[in-house]
Amino acid sequence: MADLLALRAMCKFCLQDLQSVGREMQSALAESSAFFGKAELAVAVERELGMGISDHLLETCAAPQDLVLKLSGGCSQVSLADIEAVVRRCLARLLERDVTTADLAMSWKSLLGKS
Repeated sequence: MADLLALRAMCKFCLQDLQSVGREMQSALAESSAFFGKAELAVAVERELGMGISDHLLETCAAPQDLVLKLSGGCSQVSLADIEAVVRRCLARLLERDVTTADLAMSWKSLLGKS
């Protein structure tokens, strides 16, 4: 499996290169990592803001910035700046690093997908 993910595996019978299989595996791992990372972020944001985030709302967000904007549009009690601060803080904990404005604009797969 490690050789497949590192794109250096070959079929032991015909010696055909298996890079395409490895790339497919990398993509699938990145997709699932992004899916679970997005869900983990949503739960953390829900806890901090004390509000629910529906599956539908989360599915319609292509990036963390979309989540910030949609949450602020649906909540008059919490300011846009406060919602963004919460999303940044939760995302920083998830990524274990500081989060920039550019990070908020990245797609979930680019930001959270680990291949």
